[in-house]
Amino acid sequence: MKRKILITGSNGLLGQKLVYRLLKETGVSVIATSKGENRLKRKDGYVFENLDITDAA
Repeated sequence: MKRKILITGSNGLLGQKLVYRLLKETGVSVIATSKGENRLKRKDGYVFENLDITDAA
């Protein structure tokens, strides 16, 4: 069973590094979130969701 890992702020410097690092791991499913469009160069191997965690609705 794959572990699911949620990365908030994946468009930021640390978020990008963390996503790329986790994509090298086996048995990990990565869900990347950030406000706005996906700015990661690599577009495969993870799920990206445009998400604002400060939005109360």
